[in-house]
Amino acid sequence: MSRRVGVLGGMFDPVHSGHVEVALAVQSELKLDEVRLVPCAIPNHKASASAGAIHRANMLRLAIDGLPGLMVDERELQRKGTSYTVDTLAEMRAQFPATSLVFIQGEDSFRTLPQWHHWRQLLEYAHICVMSRRSEEGEALYRPELDALLLEYGVDSVETLFQAQQGYILQLDEVDNPVSSTMLREALLQRPSLANAVNKADSHCAGSGTTTPGKALDSSWLDSAVLSYIEQHALYREH
Repeated sequence: MSRRVGVLGGMFDPVHSGHVEVALAVQSELKLDEVRLVPCAIPNHKASASAGAIHRANMLRLAIDGLPGLMVDERELQRKGTSYTVDTLAEMRAQFPATSLVFIQGEDSFRTLPQWHHWRQLLEYAHICVMSRRSEEGEALYRPELDALLLEYGVDSVETLFQAQQGYILQLDEVDNPVSSTMLREALLQRPSLANAVNKADSHCAGSGTTTPGKALDSSWLDSAVLSYIEQHALYREH
């Protein structure tokens, strides 16, 4: 059986408990040998990051410290120019020719796929695993080009997915964690100090509270080491 490697990209600005929970959930469900978390340098379809690349990579390493099989892959930070997922997956396919690659996406990200650079080529290099929300009828609803993509390449089991090293799409139920980096940054901007949150936070704890803008920072949203790093480097403060 070939090695199975998951690829979870993002700005990680900052990394939060939701990112880690998704990585762990897919790792467990698909029995992945490793999950590579790939911080983006210069995104094609999003605004620039609030924190610098080095800080985001450092926070990511802190967030997954001690979690077997999770690792930070900095290739997009080392590459010049705009970060394109298709380039990253092509590099990985060349680097790991005998490995089953799985690109991990949330549903919101998957819905924007037709806007991505050379998006139809992604399946030439990797499978896609979509963390989907379900409608009342039980199925997620997508735009026509994505429905067609799922009809042609969608599979309904892990066993079928790994009959090949790339080329299929599998939908899994999304992780129930409402925290987002945007809401985190809003909460961080309002903080007087992280001292109390750091004292209360548990390492790698799973947050499930609501993330309403304007609410106080919830210690479950971030790993305690990441909170300490943010405070130490005065990140996510108004200048």
